[in-house]
Amino acid sequence: MQSRGGDGTAVDVVDAPESGRYGARVDGAEEIAGIAQYLRTPEPIVFVHTEVEPAHEGRGVGGALARASLDAARAEGLRGPAVRPFYAGRLRRRPEYADLLYQSRSSVADRGGAGPVGGRTPQEREHRGERAQPVEKEYRGEQVDVTFRPGRCLHAAECVRGLPEVFDLRKRPWGTPDAAAPEQVAEVIRRCPGGALRYRLRNGPPEAAEHPAVITRDGLGQLFVRGDLRVVDSQGPHDETRVMLCGCGASGNQPYCDHAGVCGTT
Repeated sequence: MQSRGGDGTAVDVVDAPESGRYGARVDGAEEIAGIAQYLRTPEPIVFVHTEVEPAHEGRGVGGALARASLDAARAEGLRGPAVRPFYAGRLRRRPEYADLLYQSRSSVADRGGAGPVGGRTPQEREHRGERAQPVEKEYRGEQVDVTFRPGRCLHAAECVRGLPEVFDLRKRPWGTPDAAAPEQVAEVIRRCPGGALRYRLRNGPPEAAEHPAVITRDGLGQLFVRGDLRVVDSQGPHDETRVMLCGCGASGNQPYCDHAGVCGTT
């Protein structure tokens, strides 16, 4: 698949399914100028990582990768949850790809087993001007339990890259804590920057908070915070050890970042 970059550069994009990624080459060169890594699941194709070599930044390589991979997904009849901000921004801004937006065919029950949250689908809640209530999923294991808060997930993909045998998007349920040693599960979960994933060891200590707390702001304004935290949101106060907070004011899930601002288009 060949495309043209913003400066007229010829960009060739090739799918390497054995590696789970698309690779881009510029002007017939041998070296890879950029990649788009993906996971194939029974329902959608999940884009988990994009990267362009510094020497080729600003030449339209990322756009060529996105166009080629999304066009290929459409040709195969797939839907694409754009878990990386770059892809998410493209799907939001490009109406020609609106048909690729994925809606899961499953309904999610809250921990009380009440069925779909609020008795309405996400689309119905959006139409009514309602915000989805937080949902927490729990995956129990012999030695470690894992909880997942989808509303806090910013798709850093640390889990699926760190322990794909535990966090497998191709399976239902996608979390199987007993597929790895509990210490490994805990270590990978601690990499989750937004705190969407948490763990509870059956025979071990809870997650230790960093002392003193550490706050890091990246170039896009996202605030990464680790420590012994008390965060107050629309549901009240919560004790946390890891959060990613909104630094631009655009988030609809305050005080957390939800990639609604510039961080979701890069």
